[in-house]
Amino acid sequence: MNYIRENKNDLISICIVTQNNYNFMEKLLNSIFTLYQDSKIEIVIVDNNSKDNTSQLIEDFKNKGRIPIIYIKRKREFSLPENRNLAIKNSNGDIIVMIDSDIEFVDKKFFNTIRKIFQNNDVSMLAPLIIFS
Repeated sequence: MNYIRENKNDLISICIVTQNNYNFMEKLLNSIFTLYQDSKIEIVIVDNNSKDNTSQLIEDFKNKGRIPIIYIKRKREFSLPENRNLAIKNSNGDIIVMIDSDIEFVDKKFFNTIRKIFQNNDVSMLAPLIIFS
């Protein structure tokens, strides 16, 4: 089965599910906007009915720069797989990067490396090394 889209657009979709994670989301979005302002990426955020100020934070980042953000605010709670599927369904990229909202990007070359790896049509999935500090 071939999951590669016919019309490649070289866009990477960063898909994030969050719920009441304002502080972590702020660090994550700051790291993305600091390191990847000139990258061909989009951010797809599914907010699982947060009660904190996550919505306002995301709206602030939507107005900040050249990285498009697709924001989906849920009116009630859904399971993590349902939210991840919704994020993927609303993404436009050829490559989907599914991350949790409590991480920070530290490597400016991350997305260029991802693109190079996926140029090999034998690669359809990739998992990162997770470092706890």
